[in-house]
Amino acid sequence: MKLEELFLDTLKDIYFAERQILKALPKMTKAAQEPKLKEGFTALVHIRDEAQDDLSPEPLCDNAEATDGIRTTGRKHPI
Repeated sequence: MKLEELFLDTLKDIYFAERQILKALPKMTKAAQEPKLKEGFTALVHIRDEAQDDLSPEPLCDNAEATDGIRTTGRKHPI
């Protein structure tokens, strides 16, 4: 694999992970029991909503294994 291909694959994984985290923020906000954490998640949801109004990029990839692991762990160990 060329260095450029590795870089692009890594960039796609990061982009996918970010999209999945942003998508999960409302659930994370609802599940958070610590007030400061809930407040932080709420602020991130607000920022996400503002950004989505400005940009609507198409996903670079459909899935990333690393993000699947993060989501699975998050379901097993809720905040």
